[in-house]
Amino acid sequence: MASDTTATVRKGSCLCGNIKYELTGEPFNALLCHCLNCKKVTGSPFWGNGWFFKKQITIHATPEDSIKTYEDSATDGGSLLLRKFCGRCGATMFVESELGPEIIIVSVGSLDKGEKPWKTAKECYAKDSFGWGPNGEGVEVTQGPFVLDKAES
Repeated sequence: MASDTTATVRKGSCLCGNIKYELTGEPFNALLCHCLNCKKVTGSPFWGNGWFFKKQITIHATPEDSIKTYEDSATDGGSLLLRKFCGRCGATMFVESELGPEIIIVSVGSLDKGEKPWKTAKECYAKDSFGWGPNGEGVEVTQGPFVLDKAES
């Protein structure tokens, strides 16, 4: 990431406010996931998220053990996902994966009021879509999992 002093800074938090974060810059990937696990964990027809490098985020949790982890091993893509959520309010916050240990995936729904969301670039698991929601112009659509290009990581 370039040392641009005008980089976008976004703030987000969980519903109860125990977990807060600041993101600097843009995600290198932004997608909507229609897989069954993302539907279940968000309680919605898809999960909107942005992929950032961990060096782009500062997380504050009060108390420190507010962030809980669910080890999601029943993924269609076959890799373990560490789904991070607030232990008090249950809000979906972040996902980490063994496929990209330097990457953190941030839930777009956790952005604070007034923060501008990033633009979706991709949709994955379109085969499992309910047919609701955006089919944005210029959005790359895949029928299965998103595959992380090593050039992106």
